[in-house]
Amino acid sequence: SDSAIEDLKERKTWMEWKILRQYQMLFSESLKHMKELCYHVAMDTRIMAECAANRMDLPVLDLCIKFFNTYLRASINSNEIRTVYNILFQYRKLGEYIIERGNEISDRNAKEENELEVRAIKIAKFFRYYSFICLQTKKNFLVEVISQDIRVLCETAFQIGSTTHDKILSVFLTVDDGGDTNEEATEGVRKAQMILATTYLIAGKTEFVERIKNDFAQETHKRLWHLSQELLNVTNREFWEVSERGTNFTFMTPDQKAQLPIFLSKFDLWNEELIPLPEKD
Repeated sequence: SDSAIEDLKERKTWMEWKILRQYQMLFSESLKHMKELCYHVAMDTRIMAECAANRMDLPVLDLCIKFFNTYLRASINSNEIRTVYNILFQYRKLGEYIIERGNEISDRNAKEENELEVRAIKIAKFFRYYSFICLQTKKNFLVEVISQDIRVLCETAFQIGSTTHDKILSVFLTVDDGGDTNEEATEGVRKAQMILATTYLIAGKTEFVERIKNDFAQETHKRLWHLSQELLNVTNREFWEVSERGTNFTFMTPDQKAQLPIFLSKFDLWNEELIPLPEKD
């Protein structure tokens, strides 16, 4: 339409729009028979977005985010689970880059997010939106993947002291609020929350741990024990199959595992004989 063309002229995104539309066409044609190409399209879109973020070209960055969302929608609708898994990885890496870059250019005394950091929070919210869709369509594995990816964004923001942290944490704690859920659907979400809680405990940030604990209000001790055992049994950082991500996203460091009993002990009437607290030095 004429208005759309005028918008492209005003934002000076004509060339990037043409390239991304070509990427979208390639993505759609490759979704069934050349899935590897979909991954490369997502990777190139991330690189374009990172370059835009680096030079503060916000219209191009927004355009890339819109196309990432389009790739996700097409893949979820086509039930291409592995393709969604790979796209989320590239999208999350973009989110991490924006958080870090936004923090670099922010005023150290700033209490509000800058334009880049606002977009990092938007990416977390888009992740949550697609988690809701996956919950409704019973794609439980993707709910877990999205939860772990938002956890990584939250950890990135926390570790560098980004002003985005609190808002991303709030998004993270509502990632499974998208409708009726069962234990199977939320298992991956709870694991991601437990891992994040141990990160906060290592840093002594108990106020964030309490926020996570409050989200476990309906969980039974039996289920908490089951989830904790599954996390403690993961010993290899690397995933046991060839994967673009390379790492096992439920892996916890020894320091994190040591904090898990402390997190569980915060629940009323928790039996420490199930998972004893670590001995004090």
